[in-house]
Amino acid sequence: MERFYAFLAGHKNIIFTSNGHGFGMDTMMMSVHKSYADYVKLMKAVRNEWGNYLLETNSFIVSLQEDVVGRMMSFRHFADYILKEL
Repeated sequence: MERFYAFLAGHKNIIFTSNGHGFGMDTMMMSVHKSYADYVKLMKAVRNEWGNYLLETNSFIVSLQEDVVGRMMSFRHFADYILKEL
């Protein structure tokens, strides 16, 4: 785990990681990037560091500059939910 936390400390654009279930996967990572090249750089680092442990990787890439964004990325809605529901 120390190696994992050191990797995360070196990649501040990784904003969330967790085990989970769905789409045939059991772990997920959420990251933000200034460009596609920045994303490719991170994925190369992930594969170099953790490739021996990964059977498969998949990505879902979202641009915040699309014409149709139902709700802009914000933690405000999440905070409202936590304050009211939990």
